[in-house]
Amino acid sequence: MTTTAEDLSSLGASWGVPRWTQRMYVSSGGLDHLGLASVVQDRLLPALSPGINVVTVHPRYWSFFTFVIDEFWQLDGPKTTRALNSFLRERESIYGTACLLCSNHGTDIRQVVGVNKLSHRVGQEPDEFDGVFDYIKARAGGYGQYASALVDLGLIQPADSVPGLRCDTVTPRGRELAAAFREGIRATRYYKEFFREGDARVPWKVVEQYGNKACLCRLPQGTERELLVDAFLHGNALDQDSSDPDARRATLRMMCDLSQQNRGSEIDGWTFRSLIYFQASEGLKYSPNPALVDTARRWRLYQLREWFAFTLNNMLRRVADGALTMVATRRRFRSTRCSRSSIKRTSRHSPAASEPLIQGCTRRASSATCSVGSATLRTSNQTSTRHGSTTCQCKRTNSSTSCGTIQTSPCRRPHC
Repeated sequence: MTTTAEDLSSLGASWGVPRWTQRMYVSSGGLDHLGLASVVQDRLLPALSPGINVVTVHPRYWSFFTFVIDEFWQLDGPKTTRALNSFLRERESIYGTACLLCSNHGTDIRQVVGVNKLSHRVGQEPDEFDGVFDYIKARAGGYGQYASALVDLGLIQPADSVPGLRCDTVTPRGRELAAAFREGIRATRYYKEFFREGDARVPWKVVEQYGNKACLCRLPQGTERELLVDAFLHGNALDQDSSDPDARRATLRMMCDLSQQNRGSEIDGWTFRSLIYFQASEGLKYSPNPALVDTARRWRLYQLREWFAFTLNNMLRRVADGALTMVATRRRFRSTRCSRSSIKRTSRHSPAASEPLIQGCTRRASSATCSVGSATLRTSNQTSTRHGSTTCQCKRTNSSTSCGTIQTSPCRRPHC
């Protein structure tokens, strides 16, 4: 059986114009609609810089999280992932707030996890801060961003790596780092009086003192700095070989080489991408050291993949923007077609159907008469209406048109 255009037309189909069906899924935002970033994040980048990614923005969080997990295991209570997440969130809420109260910069520090909500809370200037504060949606707080890096650096033993281990714990290297961070904050009132009580309300001055000791910006004076450098250069997961530290060191050497060749010039994200791929950018150049050619080539391939993903995502954005613009334009066009072109009328004082519209009328459409006199308007669909208003076949009335300027055609709205 052959379906003809007439058959489809009888069913209400419109040729050449796509029709959306009923929405089946809840719309949501995102940054990787085509799923291209997963190849880079899960495969290429870990091979170039193991343990370092775009969300692990500050190494002192390595110290903080190993310290909190080490404290968790020293206290009594259930050792489960759920209990650990709760313990982490309560301490991280206060820690992030303390960083925003640091006298070096105040709230002007973007590396803090949950900075937007925490800054808002600080701006309200409360007398006390509650550790139970919803500063981020993730169940484990910022630890979820840093966990994989801490494992790759050999600081954390994940729960699923050892039979019977129900939550993450620290490794010997991690325990040493935790002890160094603890030493730096041991004298603070927060650690001595409030740290173990996660749901305690901590006074402003106590949190401020804590921030002036433990803030991210205080790392150069921190007692654990050398341990962090050693973890970056030599640390690797317990079940992996030593190739990870080698790749991490090679990437660091390449970054230093690129910076050395362009000393005195600011290198932002786009400049770095151009120097890696094109080896030039707005007067800057980069020629890899012979010992780093292989590493530079790997990074060039990585950047090629980034350009590829950027291009496809930009094409998707333009297609989506164009489609939305077309839909909005079509809707505006439909809403104005009813108010355009030709209504013929005959008035009682002039029977000529082609006579010009009543002149000098200033009465609104809600009025039945004008200064010239009552008139009968006749639309092209032969529907008669009172003077000053027009009615479609569906009996919908346009009540906003002045009787002296009416220019309408039969309504073509979908409901007419």
